[in-house]
This record gives sequence, C-alpha cells and structure tokens, in this order.
Amino acid sequence: MGPALVADFFGREHAGSLVGLLFATAGSIAAFEPLGAGFLYDRLGSYALAWWLADGFNALALGLLVFTHPPEGRPGRSSAAGPASALDRPSQGSLHSAGQTKPAEQHDRQLAGG
Repeated sequence: MGPALVADFFGREHAGSLVGLLFATAGSIAAFEPLGAGFLYDRLGSYALAWWLADGFNALALGLLVFTHPPEGRPGRSSAAGPASALDRPSQGSLHSAGQTKPAEQHDRQLAGG
C-alpha cells in the first residue's frame, strides 16, 4: 500500500526514488528500536512501556493515514472531472484490447503443451 500511496501523492515518475528513500529511512530507524526497548527494560524491568509506545505510534500512523487524501488534479491521474490518462486505460491498438494473447501467455501455453 505504501508505494501506491507515494505514487498517488507524488506521481509515478518519482515513486521509485521516494519509496526507496522511505524504506531506507524506516529500516535505519527500525535498527535502533531494539536498543530503545532494551534501555527501557534495563530502567523499568519490563518491556511493557516499549510495547505501549509501539502500539501508540502505530495507532497514530493509522489515524494520520485515515485523514490523508491524495491531491486532486495531478497530471496523469484520472479524476471525476476529466478523462482518464493514457496510462490508466489500454490503448485501442494493444494486443490486450484486440483479444489476442501477449507473448508471455503464448510462451506459457507452449510450456504447458497447449
């Protein structure tokens, strides 16, 4: 779901770079979470606060996600006010719209003996 949201907000042309940046950042931060949980355990003798903090941050993220909407009128996005972009619909001359099979499907049929 994350990559799709990034593409909706910032466009497909930037999605790959931004998703890579987000995952690298999240992974780097997540590497320090066990240290924080261990620190809390050493001070309090329990992981309860670490679990509550994790639950709270996940609930906060879910709450923010619920109230987030992609911007309207981005170029290349279909909207109720305008026609769908060429990327959102098959072209009239495509193999798929003509009812013909794609080369990958032909190859799969040959392997299956059909």
